[in-house]
Amino acid sequence: MNRRITTRIALPAAPAVPAVKARSDGGVRINRIAKVLAFSLVVLALAAATATPAAAGRSVERPYKARTVGTSVVQPIEECDFTDPPFVKCALENWGTLHATHLGRSTFSNTGTATVNPSVACIDPNGLSGIQLTVSLNGVTVAADGSELYLHSEQSGCFVDLSVPLETVGTNTIVGGTGRFEGATGTHSTVVNGDGTGAIVATGVGTITY
Repeated sequence: MNRRITTRIALPAAPAVPAVKARSDGGVRINRIAKVLAFSLVVLALAAATATPAAAGRSVERPYKARTVGTSVVQPIEECDFTDPPFVKCALENWGTLHATHLGRSTFSNTGTATVNPSVACIDPNGLSGIQLTVSLNGVTVAADGSELYLHSEQSGCFVDLSVPLETVGTNTIVGGTGRFEGATGTHSTVVNGDGTGAIVATGVGTITY
């Protein structure tokens, strides 16, 4: 009788593969990051949409008004320049305080020349006879926050005598500055009244761009 012989061969077990445990908070973190990025983009978009031209780095033209109170001093007549007759050119300096839109309470100082032309007669606002006067000044105004505004002024009037009140009218041109007025431009008409003792009061109306 034939017997069937069965042979069993034991194969080595395959090495166990460690299970990868997914982090239970992974999806939450991804969602949070996405939400933060989305919120940031919305904020940036709103900031860009609501930014004023100045905030975006563009200059804006604004109304300008100023009132000045100060002192004006003219070089003694004997020290003036008589080398270009009939003109007599004298050094002029004035300084004081100023209240202006966009500047707040400020201080100013100007230097330049006052030139009279005896060959040109005129009548001053009070009906007195005088001679033609022109004024050319360069000045610095220091605003309340320390920013500086640079100006050039050209004025004219009718000069009677140093002791007689004098009115000059003209134009102030803004030619730059520092701080928030860096690169500023603009013009404003000005009227300056002197009382004959050196005290002056001036007003200015126009525009400033910065």
